[in-house]
Amino acid sequence: MKCTADTAQFYRMVYPDKIMEGYHCSKVQKPYWNTIYLDDFPEKELYNMIDFAYDTVLYGFSKKVQKQILEEAGK
Repeated sequence: MKCTADTAQFYRMVYPDKIMEGYHCSKVQKPYWNTIYLDDFPEKELYNMIDFAYDTVLYGFSKKVQKQILEEAGK
């Protein structure tokens, strides 16, 4: 799950048995990605993390691309 480095570290501290650095990433990208083990993971928290990941990626694009994506999504 994509996030900011600070947010990723926060989640790893709060859920040390469920969240760890993204195993699929290069060393440079690891601070920004988390791997989540979903067994008994709080559903509401997962949805919050998905929303945050979406926003993190969306607002990393240029304003023009953001506008296109939001228009296509009907927002």
